[in-house]
Amino acid sequence: MMTESTVSPQQSWFRRNILICSIVALLVLSGAIAAALLTSDNDVQTAEAGVLFSIKSPFSQIYASGSDFTVTIDRDEVVTWFASRPKHQGGTIALTDFVGRWSEMGFNDDPPNAALIVRDDGQIATHVVEITSVAMSDNEVTFGISESDETVHAGKTVSHSLTTGSRDFTEFFIDSVSCDSFCAIAPVGIPGRFIPPVLIIPSTTTTTRPVTTVAVTSVTPATGAAGEPILLSGTGLSEVEAVSINGVAVQTFTVLDDSTITTAIPDGATSGLVTVTSTQFVTSSTASLVVTSPAITAFSPTIVAGGATIAVTGANLGGTTAVRIGGVEVPFTQISSTALSVTAGPGARTGSISVTAAAGKTTTADTITVGAPSINSFAPVTGKVGTTVTLDGANFAGIQSVKFGGVSATYRVQSATRITATVPSGVVDGPVTVTASLGSASTDGDFIAGPSVSSISPTSGVAGSTLTITGSHLDTVTMIDFVGASDAGTAFTLVSPTTITATVPDDAATGAIRLVGSTEASTPTYTVKPAITGLVPASATASSVVTISGSGLTGVTSVRFGNTSVTFTKISNAQVSFTVPSNASAGSVAVSLTTSAGTASSPTDLAVVTKSGTPAPDGAPVVASTTTSAPVPTNPANGSIITLGSGLAFTVTSGNTSGGYTGTGVLSAGGFTFPATISISSMSDW
Repeated sequence: MMTESTVSPQQSWFRRNILICSIVALLVLSGAIAAALLTSDNDVQTAEAGVLFSIKSPFSQIYASGSDFTVTIDRDEVVTWFASRPKHQGGTIALTDFVGRWSEMGFNDDPPNAALIVRDDGQIATHVVEITSVAMSDNEVTFGISESDETVHAGKTVSHSLTTGSRDFTEFFIDSVSCDSFCAIAPVGIPGRFIPPVLIIPSTTTTTRPVTTVAVTSVTPATGAAGEPILLSGTGLSEVEAVSINGVAVQTFTVLDDSTITTAIPDGATSGLVTVTSTQFVTSSTASLVVTSPAITAFSPTIVAGGATIAVTGANLGGTTAVRIGGVEVPFTQISSTALSVTAGPGARTGSISVTAAAGKTTTADTITVGAPSINSFAPVTGKVGTTVTLDGANFAGIQSVKFGGVSATYRVQSATRITATVPSGVVDGPVTVTASLGSASTDGDFIAGPSVSSISPTSGVAGSTLTITGSHLDTVTMIDFVGASDAGTAFTLVSPTTITATVPDDAATGAIRLVGSTEASTPTYTVKPAITGLVPASATASSVVTISGSGLTGVTSVRFGNTSVTFTKISNAQVSFTVPSNASAGSVAVSLTTSAGTASSPTDLAVVTKSGTPAPDGAPVVASTTTSAPVPTNPANGSIITLGSGLAFTVTSGNTSGGYTGTGVLSAGGFTFPATISISSMSDW
């Protein structure tokens, strides 16, 4: 007997789609059976749950890397992923997160295959590649790839068609990875949206399965503390797989029916929206749940030495009466209702942080590490006062002192693993020690103190002067070096570990003096003043070249012949030459020069003379030759004066007789003196 039944439109739709799904199932099953029959050695092919990835970029750069290539794209791109088993899932993930999970997905051990699709010369080309490596910089992500033997280019199968250069379209379609290794750690879809699963059958027809909308319409009560129950009301709640309150996950919840979920406010939750996650949806309540119990949302640093200060932030921390680290009560300061300053006091140990406030008690899920400091390395291992030394180690937060060989130093804690310290005045050779309330640590090796200079006296002088250098650890000095000195090192005398004396070299120049020992040090600038020791020749004619000898002649700015500036040439730090003016008059002329350090004058004047047989300067007598009938001694002694004529006298400096008399000396006439030679053919007694 047949009975009639009424079928609603919804039932009709359901039966029709059941039929379609049955057809699909048969087709899929047929394909699976065919694949199994084609499998050799009776292997059974099992469809494994997997995830496929697509990365698109509007720009890329391809480089050759040996026989392989690298492809560089912008790191801000997004990865689209899709999984059809064990359930339909999909979504997007930042490229940086995707690369960060590369090893977690097993790609380091088993490099994935991929289709690399690029626009090449206006045509789309697909290259079959293996992604052998991935690297990420501040701006880019670079994939290392190895191309397959064959690829498809412009619809034709060719060999190794990938070329270097830039591309205006690039897509990676990456082989699947196990859903177990990715789906649990990847975001499901995009919040507020869903990705509808689509059943594809071998025809042009597609049927979309209806998806139930998930929504949270109310949370009751609207206010509560950790551990207190709440009721979520809404639609599609039977599909919910996870619940969180302002980002803090609820560990357990109960789905009563499609419109109701019960759960409890978790410890650590703060006021905010209640979010539920289903296969296709991530959606939040329209109103916030007000959590009245205290919660710790963050603390920093996470690794400390005893005595360190820890910043604790959260919610509802007002009226805090106690803070414990690892179960041990520690000092604290109430900053506000959301912030505390906590000290890892005596007895503090590794463990969670708990706070007892007016609204209740809360404990962190994460632990803070508390321990004595340790030093792994330091550099440099030697240096002078003021040198910055870097110490690397552990548990540096809360350090109370740093000492070099027992001498306290200024320091800065850069992080829980690094300290920078300044070598202090009075430092001695020895280990570097850091101290905290839970203990101290010292370097394995000693820090070697190098020489340092505090002062010099005097700060200026001429070559040959004695210089005194004062400082510390000067007993480690092996050489001192003056600027401009030609010798490799200047001799010095070690008076004590704090005092050195040295003689300024003849060719020294103005500048800092370098001290070389276990390390190098420099003095303040020592100014070498100019000095003139002589003129060569001591007498000269107009337009002739005269050389000034002396010291400290670096940086000569002018040379003066009397009151007249003359051109000059620097030969060395000890010599400068100049040209006597062409109109110079016979006589004695002072010579001086000037540097940035001062002015020096010649110890004796330059004697300017005229050339024999040529007119003398204005006012000087002309003496080409002369005769005298005055008595001349047979052998005049040096210093004798022979009168040669009216107003003309000759002072003998040397001479000899040989059929006459030849003498050299100084001729005096009209107030002028100049070197001369006389010859007398007839002599008589004085």
